[in-house]
Amino acid sequence: MSENGGIRVLERALGVLDHMARTPGRTGITDIAEGTGLPKATVHRILQTLGNKKVVVQGDDGGYSIGPAVLYWSDSFRARSVLPHLAHPVIKKLWEATKETVHLTAYDGETAYYVDKLESPHPVGMRSRIGAELCLHTTAAGRSIMAAMDKESLDSYLEKATFEKKTTSTIATREELEALLDDIRLRGYGWENQENEEGIRCIGSAILRGKHRPIGAISVSIPAYRLDEGDVPSLGEAVKKAAENISKLIDGTDQVEGGR
Repeated sequence: MSENGGIRVLERALGVLDHMARTPGRTGITDIAEGTGLPKATVHRILQTLGNKKVVVQGDDGGYSIGPAVLYWSDSFRARSVLPHLAHPVIKKLWEATKETVHLTAYDGETAYYVDKLESPHPVGMRSRIGAELCLHTTAAGRSIMAAMDKESLDSYLEKATFEKKTTSTIATREELEALLDDIRLRGYGWENQENEEGIRCIGSAILRGKHRPIGAISVSIPAYRLDEGDVPSLGEAVKKAAENISKLIDGTDQVEGGR
């Protein structure tokens, strides 16, 4: 097989896995073929190969799901990632104080994605999952990261942004977003009101390395009916303080309020 052919096979296998990861429960060959645009025969061969390595598993009903090998890779990533390890006690403390869904987001300079999540004990939560990417300009965590970017990085993102509306409330212009980012820089936290997901409000604050470079964010997501606008400032300050404490841990200081 040529080098290009090998890369193409790998891309197809990754496409199959990505489709499976986005599909709740087990999924069949026909569904995967339709979702990826690949022939059924190709999907079948890919699944057989992945199954041999326990990357996918086949159930009694014939459907396929992500296998234990992926969990092994995930644990390896988490074990090597400093941010989730250091931040978890802080996000747990914030979760105990709010009893709402708390997310920890990592930012690698281009993409932001969830690396930890503590679910609200209440019956209504968020449709998010660890490992999923999040849109910067429609989420509170993403906006707080953008507000902390240097001018060159921010301009680069804004030039490529399509401002796709996730809901009817999503901001639609660069001018609106830049005004929001100015406000976030003043407050130290950002928030969005049902702009990324209908019925969900969110407050987030950036985690910084060296006081300037954003490497992630912490956020609290709450169903809109449970969060009054009058409660936003106090919750925002709590989220901001949590982000500051994680930033201090990342930088190796011992000045974390409330202990580790």
